[in-house]
Amino acid sequence: MSIKKHITFFLIIIFSLSLFACKNQEANEDSSPKRNLVTIKYNDNYDSGTAEVYWDSYLFEDDPSVFNLDLARTAAAISAASNDRSIGTAEFLADALHDSLGLEDICLYSYPNYKGSKALNMSTKDSDLSTAFAIGHQKMTSPDGKEFEIIVVVCRGTEGYQDSIFYDGLGSLLISSYSYDGFKSFYGYVDYATQIQNALVNYVNNYSGSFAADVKFLFTGHSLGGTPVQLLVADLQKYDKCAYGYTFGSLNATSEPYPDYYVWNIFNYYDDFGPNGSQLFKPSGGWYTYENKVGKILLFACDFDYVFTCDDGYYSHVMAGYYDALTAGFLDEKGNPTMFDSKGCFNLEGTWVMDSNASGGTLSTEITFNSDGSFKSGDQSGKYAVSSVEDYWFDLELSDNDSKKTPFRATIHTPDVIRLFYEESDQQVILTLKRKR
Repeated sequence: MSIKKHITFFLIIIFSLSLFACKNQEANEDSSPKRNLVTIKYNDNYDSGTAEVYWDSYLFEDDPSVFNLDLARTAAAISAASNDRSIGTAEFLADALHDSLGLEDICLYSYPNYKGSKALNMSTKDSDLSTAFAIGHQKMTSPDGKEFEIIVVVCRGTEGYQDSIFYDGLGSLLISSYSYDGFKSFYGYVDYATQIQNALVNYVNNYSGSFAADVKFLFTGHSLGGTPVQLLVADLQKYDKCAYGYTFGSLNATSEPYPDYYVWNIFNYYDDFGPNGSQLFKPSGGWYTYENKVGKILLFACDFDYVFTCDDGYYSHVMAGYYDALTAGFLDEKGNPTMFDSKGCFNLEGTWVMDSNASGGTLSTEITFNSDGSFKSGDQSGKYAVSSVEDYWFDLELSDNDSKKTPFRATIHTPDVIRLFYEESDQQVILTLKRKR
């Protein structure tokens, strides 16, 4: 069956559910509603591997066009759970969907090594490891007493050589070689989205008899898994369906931007596979990852090389970092970065531990920046001035009591780690400042 026929069939089935478009609902009069807090476990190689997130109808009160920080955290935790520690086992995902969220009729696709009883294993062969995803549903009741069905679709990122070579590798070279319902994409990403689309059609056919009349969708995915989320959510929104989409460190699903859709693509400025990341290979147009996505791009900055201490690589790309960043408040309730003041300046106030490569050695000391614009470091003191931030770089000028001025070029790695650059006797000096807690 052609891709076009797949899409037509998909829309016919979705329309048969008589879905209602999402509408904003009146705020609950209770300013402090009782929320349902759940625990989701995921790979603990990087952090505790434990997420505490909300799972209740309040997450789906607003239209998908409204960024929801609580929903972003929950979606991040679900995406973190989709990544195995042992390939294809759904080691964390089945428990997250079944035990933590309480979803029903959970189906796992391309998790061939799953042996549990909490989900149906839909894998067709032992080597079926590419383009993994899962589907489940749950009936919820909104604060005003209306029932709705939430269908959750979680799309796993790259895992194994098949994903790396075909989807990440060829996707970098052949992006825009194909089309998904009008979106210029790569055949592999269209294929991934079509697999989910076909599975979702069958899923709805099998289980819709128990659904509430009002159906909403939540799609989430990390890295490669973000590409079908972009395509599928936008496709549903084109037809006024209520589809929420959150991606994390996602590859570009398209070769050009489609900003008019409400897929919330959360991306780390230091993501290893983005333009400022550590990896030379930038899959799927990674040099343009701040531009070519379906939906909105929300950017924060945290270089997790300064945070995670395990031996695994790609610290700034792993899902644990994305969840930690959202939990730490790197984005505010509207999805804006939180480390800057109202003038766009970075807040230096406080005491920092300073390491330098000056004179061929390492000099360790402390420097304190005060709210009145003064600084003190050992016997030195004076005034400092900070410029506004552009692409996470800013200018810092120190003036000592003798009016000697020292200009620095500074880059932000995390809210607690910055690096300063200046020239001294034809030698570049690099200072790494770590905020003292």
